[in-house]
Amino acid sequence: MHHYIRTFLFIVFLFSSTLFFGQGQDWYVIDLNGDTVSHIKADRLSQAGEDFIRIEKNGKFGLIDYAGRTVVKTQFAKVSGFSNGLACVKHEGRYGFIDTKGRMVVPARYEDASAFTDGVARVKLGGKYGFIDVDGKQVIDFKFAEVSIFSEGLAFTRKTWDKTFGMIDKSGEYFLQPTYQNLFFPKDGLIRARWNGKWGYLNLKGEPVIEPTYRYAFNFSNGVAWFSEDGMHHGLINKQGKTIVEPTYTSIKNKGFSEGLGAAVKDGNWGFINTKGEEVIPFEYDDVHPFLNGRAAVKKDGLWGFIDPKGEMLLSPRFKEASNFFPVRKRPVAVVLGANYKVPAPEPEVKEETEVKEVVEEAKPVVEETEKAPEKTTESKPTLGKTEAPKPTLGKENSGAADPMRLAKQLKMVQAKLSDSRLACTESLVSIKKAHEAGTLDVFSQEAPVAREKLNTAIQSYNEATKLLDSMSNITTAQEACPALVILVGDTQKKASTAGQFLQKASSDLDKAVSKDAYESFTTNIKSYFTGLEASSVSMKSLQSGLEDCLMGN
Repeated sequence: MHHYIRTFLFIVFLFSSTLFFGQGQDWYVIDLNGDTVSHIKADRLSQAGEDFIRIEKNGKFGLIDYAGRTVVKTQFAKVSGFSNGLACVKHEGRYGFIDTKGRMVVPARYEDASAFTDGVARVKLGGKYGFIDVDGKQVIDFKFAEVSIFSEGLAFTRKTWDKTFGMIDKSGEYFLQPTYQNLFFPKDGLIRARWNGKWGYLNLKGEPVIEPTYRYAFNFSNGVAWFSEDGMHHGLINKQGKTIVEPTYTSIKNKGFSEGLGAAVKDGNWGFINTKGEEVIPFEYDDVHPFLNGRAAVKKDGLWGFIDPKGEMLLSPRFKEASNFFPVRKRPVAVVLGANYKVPAPEPEVKEETEVKEVVEEAKPVVEETEKAPEKTTESKPTLGKTEAPKPTLGKENSGAADPMRLAKQLKMVQAKLSDSRLACTESLVSIKKAHEAGTLDVFSQEAPVAREKLNTAIQSYNEATKLLDSMSNITTAQEACPALVILVGDTQKKASTAGQFLQKASSDLDKAVSKDAYESFTTNIKSYFTGLEASSVSMKSLQSGLEDCLMGN
């Protein structure tokens, strides 16, 4: 029996150590067939512009290729994707630009900066924005308090005091005078603008082509645009301003249509319609991404898979997260987070499984044998999360093994739940940052509910983790054979509780985050929560070591 205990603990150690913060999570780069191109340990992977994948580890960013080979080391506080052969990075509090070999070719001296678009990059110096070319040469003076990136040769600006918007061309001169209540740079050949209290559209000459009659309106794509009168129900118009779909959909992806299909919500589920308003893919998904490269990532029953433009399932839902397919050195790939489901019992000679799956499958026979053992001594199997469980008889081999092994299993689950919480918090932070920095109520109304949903998920995962910790504190084998474990569990509980206080404060701030103070308080509390989770991680590592020492008689 001791052999099984040692084997199980070793497997738990290998598996659980990959789940938490310092070790990263199991990300995969997959091809169109779903085959693994590379397996990478990281906190996050995402698309990064021209031919590269952004990687995050321990709060630092770098770039890799599809094979997982390092292009730029994870050393920067921020890194954009490559465009025009350069990537924008934040280094030691300032922004600069690196080439594809990671060399700083435009010195990190700017207070803010964005990636290159239309051959120029927006940068901030001395409290004002201007633009530089790929050689770092100033091409538009530093004279704007607020200005967007360029798109289709135009960028919009906002005057600080009266909050009116205008638009400049690449000479830095006003193409549209700052008299509008809001503007967005051109998409699909039209400029979305707000004047006289409503939204309408201008052509690239600055002439009105669709009068401002909409309370809410979004950018054109594929010849159509979403609109709404109440912010809750959305329909479609064409470039002549004619309504082609009445406002019946309760949510949309505000990036609009891609490859002829647009995502929307009907009866609480996501599906896709075409530019004629015809429902092409059934409304049966929890969430979706827009189509790219003939594929769309879809979420069902909590997991992500991929469909084609006809709605046929190409890769069944099996991933915790998934991007859409995008080209990396002309090879379409997607980045996905390892599967979040129970792997079936292994067949003999299982081949070509990932390392994590093999570890879980090997552990199952040992877990099952251990869980069956208490039945011989008439002990009932404990229910996960309950605070009361029958006490095993100390001194017997089977019962003496059962509780520490239960502790080990629950410890692994606590680590996974807190990792899920951290990930959901990060997603909430990204959404509310996007909403706040846009500075418009329509964007905030789109992004704030997403941020709240993600934060609620984070709170739920945190609560599940703390319930498991409470359950662990009531497992009793340790009290005679391993008394130090009680102290270690208590220390972990204390640190997790301290972290949770910051999560609760962040939750209180979120609904008010349209204001600058509440937004800053929210981000500060989320960061403090992450710090608290790191401290909890250290305690859990000590608990893991204590379990091993106890069961191996050290």
